[in-house]
Amino acid sequence: MTTLLDKSIYSTLKIVGLYGKCWDVELDLRHIKTTLGMDILRCQTPSMVRKEIYVYLLAYNLLRSLMWSAGTTYTTPLLRLSNR
Repeated sequence: MTTLLDKSIYSTLKIVGLYGKCWDVELDLRHIKTTLGMDILRCQTPSMVRKEIYVYLLAYNLLRSLMWSAGTTYTTPLLRLSNR
């Protein structure tokens, strides 16, 4: 479903492309939540929840950076590495 209904501005092909990008983002977010155990955020205030999310994202990016470094050191494709 979309609200981008003006066909002169938004072609069907553009909307399909945007949907694909949106789907990729949803999958990436689900992967991050699952990998880091973010099913339940424990903070009580909106500002602390933001900080908690930032810490999770920092940890995830550090982990992925380490994986990338290991992959390039041992010539292993990044998609073959696991964070488990």
